[in-house]
Amino acid sequence: MAKIKVTLHAVSFEIERVQKKLKNIRSRVSAADQKKIDLQLRSLKKCGNEVKNFCRPPSQGFVQMFPVVKK
Repeated sequence: MAKIKVTLHAVSFEIERVQKKLKNIRSRVSAADQKKIDLQLRSLKKCGNEVKNFCRPPSQGFVQMFPVVKK
């Protein structure tokens, strides 16, 4: 069987980057827009936690096995 490693590290990194940008922008917008940004930050935080919980570092062994057919 072949080992294929799947990682979502790039996705979790992008989520963190967007969160930082939204936090920086938040202080420069109106109160109504701040509420929208707060909702977006909350949903990004939940999504980021799900991605991090699903995709643990390779040392913890998230590996899926697929059969390999030899020709």
